[in-house]
Amino acid sequence: MRAYPLAKEEIYEKARKAANMGNYEYATELFREVLRHEPEHPEARLLLRGTERKRASEKAGGLSAPAAYIAVLVPLLKAQLYIKNPEKRLECYEDALEKLPENIFISIRAGKSAVKSGFSHAAITIFKDILSRAPENKAALRHLGEQLEAIGESREALKYLNRLSQLKPNDRELAGQVKNLEAEAHMKESKMDEAESFRDMIKDEEAAQEAVKRFETADEKRAKQIQQALSELKAEPDNINKIIRMANLFQDDGQHVKAVKLLQKARQRHPEHYDIRMELGNLQLRIMGKKENAMQEKLNASPDDNEIKEKLDSLVAKRKEVSVREYKWRVKKHPTDRSLKLKLGDALFEKGDIDAAIASFQQAVQSPTLELEAATMLGKCFAMKGQHDLAVEQFDRALALHKTLDAKGMNLQYEKALALEAAGEKKQALDIYKLLYSNDINFKNVAEKVEKLDSTS
Repeated sequence: MRAYPLAKEEIYEKARKAANMGNYEYATELFREVLRHEPEHPEARLLLRGTERKRASEKAGGLSAPAAYIAVLVPLLKAQLYIKNPEKRLECYEDALEKLPENIFISIRAGKSAVKSGFSHAAITIFKDILSRAPENKAALRHLGEQLEAIGESREALKYLNRLSQLKPNDRELAGQVKNLEAEAHMKESKMDEAESFRDMIKDEEAAQEAVKRFETADEKRAKQIQQALSELKAEPDNINKIIRMANLFQDDGQHVKAVKLLQKARQRHPEHYDIRMELGNLQLRIMGKKENAMQEKLNASPDDNEIKEKLDSLVAKRKEVSVREYKWRVKKHPTDRSLKLKLGDALFEKGDIDAAIASFQQAVQSPTLELEAATMLGKCFAMKGQHDLAVEQFDRALALHKTLDAKGMNLQYEKALALEAAGEKKQALDIYKLLYSNDINFKNVAEKVEKLDSTS
């Protein structure tokens, strides 16, 4: 790289002009030089990425997608060598992004390296750029929200963490983080930290009650909801909606035994009611899953304890039986509901009844909204039966619906590569393993696969 005697702002202006004139390669070089001197430059990184994209889209005779993935192997490998030097890692990821500026995975890695380097504003720029192309990327939403919070931009941080909370409605830790941030933002905006007391800022009783509600803890709010729901249920003990709401509130509060008893009594009074049976089945499966997890933790702590292993095997087997029985009942009640066919297929697959699972998935795959997931599972079923050509067909069907190389896309490609390798199509399998390797060197066992198949080709 040549040395630049110009001040960084002069280099930046030259880079801008070069980009405007279509000299993208030179502009990229200059923007990179600016960022080496000033990683937190407010505009250079964003303009760099835009320039790289224009260069990639307009450059005649550019690299094909597979060739581009292979070209980033070197900088990605170098990044692994700088595990304790985040600034060097960021530079390596920027090298990779010159070849693949649209790659979300590499961009996330670059953003994380910026965070670890202490370059908050650079990280914010990177994560905002990711969200401009992938608005629901959960990792980018979380990192962006946390970086904005770190620099004191509470209200701006809330925009992104609230969006993440909508995508992860069951994440209680995130919900608590959002609530605390809302309180912090409110305090800053109201200058509450400068007031002598919270009450000094309240002008009337109605406003005081609203403020108390705003800062009510989740546990306090749930306790009030439970009391109110109990009162409503006593008034209408056979109201199905109120029974189910009460059971859900008990579950949210961790009172699973009370929820089970409530639903069991309701089922005795309404033995054929679908919603009550469904809620009871869901709850029982959830409780069984928790018992499994607890037993698995015990086994992790004592891996040689055969008694714990037997108990865990028994719990798993029982849950699988209950799951199959539950979804068979639901399918019988609603035989045209393909989403239930998909869930029954999942239960049968887990239990090991592959032929029955295939029959369920083949019905589910006819629904456009379920096709991706059902085709994926059909591919896994056929692979388990050794019918690898049929498995590849189903994985191709799923990949045609999911073209992004995110976590789901990488897993699909991996499953397809396994099927190809098992079918003897080792060259095609190797190409996919290399694609995955270039995108994430630590993904599953692709490093071993590449080394093994490369040595035999």
